[in-house]
Amino acid sequence: MDRYPSCQEKYYEYEEWNKVFNRDKDVNYVKEEEPNMPPRGKKLFECPECSKWFSSKGNLQRHWITHTGEKRFECEECSKPFAQKGHLKAHKLMHTGEKNFECDVCGNRFISKGNMQRHKLTHTGEKRFACEECGKLFLQKGHLKTHKLMHSGEKRFECDECRKRFSSKGNLQRHRFTHTGEKRFKCEECGKMLTQKSHLKSHKLIHTGEKTNECNECGEYFIRKADLKSHKISHVRLTALPLLLPLIPPLP
Repeated sequence: MDRYPSCQEKYYEYEEWNKVFNRDKDVNYVKEEEPNMPPRGKKLFECPECSKWFSSKGNLQRHWITHTGEKRFECEECSKPFAQKGHLKAHKLMHTGEKNFECDVCGNRFISKGNMQRHKLTHTGEKRFACEECGKLFLQKGHLKTHKLMHSGEKRFECDECRKRFSSKGNLQRHRFTHTGEKRFKCEECGKMLTQKSHLKSHKLIHTGEKTNECNECGEYFIRKADLKSHKISHVRLTALPLLLPLIPPLP
């Protein structure tokens, strides 16, 4: 496949335009029915691979890279290659830490427009991505992709310390803290440091006194899930006791 396609300008007069796209002479009708069709009286450039139309030769050449897979733009910091100059420019912000895109709802700032748009879904609560296996909905396509690994059982991420495998990169990263002992999450109330954000969330309930874990046997509530599990053992013992009594030998 050539680096760039041979770009030949195509200027359609009224009758030619109508003939090429096989539509009647109502231009507005054509635009409404097929908005991707080029408008009459424009210089156009057609991709020879997928027949998509572009208004300039530069746009066609940038599009052509999606077919060739060529990545000509390399990051000077980490050497990661990109297909388009704009993608490299957005990537460089990760190294500089510059955040030019601000959420108009909460004021949080982001490196890229895409990250900001994904963040905005957390405000709207819109979940557009559904799992075909169980129907669970997700805010982001990446979250759905990670979730699907639970159904397939695939574990692609391996810990280089103990060789334990995980279905997502996030789970692997959280697991690694068990080896390093690093505690990044600090309780604002008492200063206690914890290894995982979820552990900090559970710990905070001790200060608030909130009990969210309910025993389905007796209805008692507990602050921590671990306390609930310990409590449930008492129900198992009480249930098993009548069955064990006949096996206990009588006292002499």
